[in-house]
Amino acid sequence: MKKSFIGVCIGILLIASCLLPARAGVQAQTATIYTANFNSGYSGWTSSGNVSSVATPSIAPNSVRIRGTASITRTISTVGYTDISVTWNMAASSLESADHCYVEVNTGSGWTAIGTLNDGQDNSSFFGGTANNIAGANQNANFQVRYRGNGATTGDYCYAEDITVTGASGAVPTNTPTFTPTPQGPTPTPPPGGSVPGDPLTGNGSVTRTLLTYNDLMTGSSSAPVDDSAFALPANAAMPDHVFEGRLELTNEATSGGFSEVKDTYRYTGSGDNPRKHLPEFSF
Repeated sequence: MKKSFIGVCIGILLIASCLLPARAGVQAQTATIYTANFNSGYSGWTSSGNVSSVATPSIAPNSVRIRGTASITRTISTVGYTDISVTWNMAASSLESADHCYVEVNTGSGWTAIGTLNDGQDNSSFFGGTANNIAGANQNANFQVRYRGNGATTGDYCYAEDITVTGASGAVPTNTPTFTPTPQGPTPTPPPGGSVPGDPLTGNGSVTRTLLTYNDLMTGSSSAPVDDSAFALPANAAMPDHVFEGRLELTNEATSGGFSEVKDTYRYTGSGDNPRKHLPEFSF
C-alpha cells in the first residue's frame, strides 16, 4: 500500500512539473493588415452612387469624391489578428445642417460610424482619426470599412483619403505552458497561432451547447462523468476574442462530485463513499 501511495505522489509531481507555466517569449506585433491611399483610384472597393477619383482636394495626388448618398466599401479579412484599429482621413465640402460624411465599420452586426464630418467641417480640409480595438473585428474574415455620404443632393461632397487597418499578430497568453517533447505519447497541441487542422477557426461563434452548458458549469451538479463529446470542437466555432489568465481552484472536492468506478481490482473503495472517489485538493 505504501509503495502504491508513493507511486501516485511521483505521478502527480511529474504531471504538475509538465503543467507549470513559463513566461512566454513571443510578444504581440502590430502589423498593417490593409492600407490604401487612393492615388491610383479605388480598385478593389465596391462603389455605390456617384463616385469618382479627383485631384482636388487630396492629401496628394488623388482622393475619392463621394457625392450625395454615394459610398465605397471594402471587405478586409482580419483572421490571424487581434486588437484591430482603423486610421482614416476624410474631407467634405458644401454640406448643410442635415448632411454628413461618415467612415464606418461592419463586423457582421451592422454599420457603426467611427468618424463623422458635419456642416462647419466642410472647407475641403482633411480630418483624420483612429478607432482602436474595434469590438467584434478580431479574427473576422468579413470585416468591412466604408466611406459614405448622406447629402441631400449630388452637390454635397465627401472625400475619402488614406486609410489603414492594423492588428496585433503573434499574440500569446502572458503565461503559456511550455511543452517538452517526449519519445512516446501523443503530440501536444501547439500554442495559439500554431499550425494545426482548423486553425484559425472560421465560424462566427454562434454555438448551442447541450452538454456542459453555462448553467451546468455555474449552478449544476454532477453524478457521473460527462460524455467525451462535450469536449469536442463544435460546428461554427470561432477564434477567441480575448486572452485571460488567473487561478482555477476547486472547493469541497472530498465530498462533492460524482464517481463512476471503472476498475477496482483490490477493492480499495468498496461500495460506500470514500475520499478516493473524489478529486484531490486542486488549485492551479
